[in-house]
Amino acid sequence: MTIRRALWVAAVAVVLQGCGPVYTTHYDYTAPATPEGKACAAQCQVSQTHCRSSCESAQDACRARARLEAVQEYERYAEARTQAGKKIDRSVSSFDRSYSCSSQTCRPGCDDDFRICYSTCGGQVRATVVCTSGCE
Repeated sequence: MTIRRALWVAAVAVVLQGCGPVYTTHYDYTAPATPEGKACAAQCQVSQTHCRSSCESAQDACRARARLEAVQEYERYAEARTQAGKKIDRSVSSFDRSYSCSSQTCRPGCDDDFRICYSTCGGQVRATVVCTSGCE
């Protein structure tokens, strides 16, 4: 995704947020009734924790790659500018695309999987949608 496109998407998102109410879903959990169900639900929690940890590790690795690529791009840029006798007017940060490394893409999946697992173990998951801003 180019920087221009990312900025355009962000601008559209900000504009759309101002157009109406914003809703958030809250979840209430009722534990399974049986000891087996409770053990199963505990395993769901372990799986969710592992999923989130893997997600964060992938995000960290993505950021590290993005920073390395930014340094390499900057070095190529600086060398080309120097050879052309031009001023270096950009910094490494202007090549950094680590903003694209977001846990927002995989973390919700971890939480969705947890809720399915919890329900399968006999627990109950109740979703409540709440207006958080722009409410009338």
